Amino acid sequence: MMGVEYDLFWELDPKSLSPFVKAFSLKTRYDDTMAWQQGIYIRMAIASCLDKNVKYPKKPMITEKTSKNKPSDNEQIKFNFLNHAQLLNKKFKV
Repeated sequence: MMGVEYDLFWELDPKSLSPFVKAFSLKTRYDDTMAWQQGIYIRMAIASCLDKNVKYPKKPMITEKTSKNKPSDNEQIKFNFLNHAQLLNKKFKV
């Protein structure tokens, strides 16, 4: 479930698996947040059908808060994870 291939899993030590665990945790949290946000939109859609005072939002409720030049925390974690994965993969190339 963490995205580690079976053979690679048995060749790595527990410390080397930590980036995979962190990435899995971030993805799980992201998926949960998206499901929660979708629930809010569905609730607002139903409420707007039943009550004239409730309006469905015209724009997304969550906007990008990070600046254009600075990478977000998730982007930085993804970058670090990919670099670590490439270093590990070099070890196994013939």
